[in-house]
Amino acid sequence: MSQHSTAGGFDRNARVAIATEGLWALFGTPALFYVAVYMTTGGLSAAQAGLLISVGTYLGCVWQLFAGAITDRWGRRWTTTVFDLLSWVLPMLVWACAQDVWWFLAGWVLNSAAKVVGVSFGLLAVEDSPEHVRARIFAALKLIALLAGLFVPLVGLAITRWGPETAFRWLFGIGGVSMLAHVVVRHVLVRETRAGAEAMAAHRPAGLRTGLWVSVTAVVRACQRGGARRVVVVYVATTLASQLTLFQALFLTDALAVSPLWVSAVPAVGALASLACYLGVMPRWDRRLSAGRATAWALVVAVAGWTLFAALPAAPPVAVVVIAAGVAAAGPFLLESYRDAVVVAAAEPDRTASFYAAVQTAASFAAVPVGLVAGTLYDWSPRGPLALSAVLYAVALMAALPATFGQRPQGSV
Repeated sequence: MSQHSTAGGFDRNARVAIATEGLWALFGTPALFYVAVYMTTGGLSAAQAGLLISVGTYLGCVWQLFAGAITDRWGRRWTTTVFDLLSWVLPMLVWACAQDVWWFLAGWVLNSAAKVVGVSFGLLAVEDSPEHVRARIFAALKLIALLAGLFVPLVGLAITRWGPETAFRWLFGIGGVSMLAHVVVRHVLVRETRAGAEAMAAHRPAGLRTGLWVSVTAVVRACQRGGARRVVVVYVATTLASQLTLFQALFLTDALAVSPLWVSAVPAVGALASLACYLGVMPRWDRRLSAGRATAWALVVAVAGWTLFAALPAAPPVAVVVIAAGVAAAGPFLLESYRDAVVVAAAEPDRTASFYAAVQTAASFAAVPVGLVAGTLYDWSPRGPLALSAVLYAVALMAALPATFGQRPQGSV
């Protein structure tokens, strides 16, 4: 069997990425869900926690500037391995040992390098697979992360039994070990993509500054086309919206007085809703809609979900929380699956990594103040960050609605 042979349209790298993602997701999903709560448990205010998130976002912008150049120069495989170790394994272990604000800051500084992995891993997973299955690959990876939410109630039980500090330290510590296993196993099993091998040969003689210039010009040239401009607007607006939802768990615990056990059930509800979308909604959309149209409909669901979540009353009935959590999870799940496929397809064939990295860079720069804004807004009104998230999804929807965003069969823009 060739290293690039397919089964059901999924290349070997896609199958390996999907099969091993659970080693990251099992601990990464609950860690991201609880990280704001963990920081406030450690004595930080919501505004201080938001400031640290903003620092990490700013440093992520610096990494993002060179992500395309690094990915082309080192290759998708080695870039993903090195920067996963730097941006996930190490910060998880640092956070597990956190004693004060400086430990949390160190973790965010390391985690900022994940912006490089956001480019290299996405290309490693989908680049050798046909365009018409790429949305399904992105969706499968996203679904695994969300299905890990089914285990988040175990963290809630641990918090109830041993207290938040002890529970969080074990979560981040064991998570760091699991992520190390994930990196090693995946590196052994995947192969460099065809486009990655060509890019390494072409870009190795060039410096990182040249690679940075290529990334910038890739976006400028692509944005001369109306459809690509809309892709950039949608990506930036939805990235900002997703950053604001980091305060979801704090909103439920602190503002609505929902019990820790029920708060821990929210990711599980989201996982089940996403699984239903993957099995029921996406096959129908794949047959009937272009990737651009599917992105627009996903944005409709996202706007509805986060509007509903922001409007939850104090001490809400469990059924209402379940409905809001399900809709709020389904929208971003569908959105990120189709949106990322649209971004990859929008690039010129020889500048995929540069364009993908540059679009993420634009989103990262725009997101720099979001953590601080969200924390400050939360201190003023706990509903504020989630309401603003709904507004940003609506802005993205306005950009995605025009017919120029996507009319052709899926896999095209």
